Amino acid sequence: MSNAIHEAANAIINARDFCGDERGAAVEALRDAGVEPTLKRIAMAFFEAGTEWQTSQREAGVTHPIGADERSSIHRGLDEG
Repeated sequence: MSNAIHEAANAIINARDFCGDERGAAVEALRDAGVEPTLKRIAMAFFEAGTEWQTSQREAGVTHPIGADERSSIHRGLDEG
């Protein structure tokens, strides 16, 4: 199952890169792996994605990263626009 969580985390990151539906991407990736997308598994995937995301930001030299709340606000603005 850890591979399914990892795939879901990658799907979240890919969705985040393109301002997509992160939760939907996680659910789809888990289902594609034959795993029921429970709240716990989705949370595990988000935790792994967040850790990988932060590591990538540090490696890229990001000094003022956008937080989850600000990213959510941006997504809402895009959806309303």
